[in-house]
Amino acid sequence: MFLPAVVIISLFLPWTILCDKYILVSNVTTVDNGEKYCNAHYNTSLASIHSESDNTEAKRLCVSDCGNSTPCKKACSIGANDKQKERWSNKTGWVWNDESLFNYTNWKDGEPNDWHGPDRDGEDCSLIWSRDHSDGGTWNDCPCDGSGKYEQRFLCNAPPTTSPTSTPTNDPSINPTGTTTEYSAIY
Repeated sequence: MFLPAVVIISLFLPWTILCDKYILVSNVTTVDNGEKYCNAHYNTSLASIHSESDNTEAKRLCVSDCGNSTPCKKACSIGANDKQKERWSNKTGWVWNDESLFNYTNWKDGEPNDWHGPDRDGEDCSLIWSRDHSDGGTWNDCPCDGSGKYEQRFLCNAPPTTSPTSTPTNDPSINPTGTTTEYSAIY
């Protein structure tokens, strides 16, 4: 049976799941590489979580049913970090990669703990445990470079949408904002 080239190519691409706030990317990689991927493919950063409902949505997306992704991890990288100033003993003071306000946390009890220690390249990045992990929805600090066992799938912030206005324009233009039209004379 012959499959079209598009289908064959798509078998080798990472799968993604998109919701209102986040994009789950199936690639298993380091936190730093996840950030680069979000920026390159969506012009966004790793997920920033600002409320309990955001956290619930992130936990829901981060499932451990990874399909053919190996190894399958029960966590997803998110964008909280303390790279600029070590905060291993302080649950506040972390920052989001996208520089948005760090106004919500859901650290697992005893986290962040910079397990590798503040004098080494410790745990300066973060992950959220998946919904089917015993600590589902809670956060853990982890190495940014994937050292140890910390390479996992990741959540990107969804790019902003440009929705049409809810009310019609009184004086619409021929070319909607952001479009151009070339006219050619017909003789």
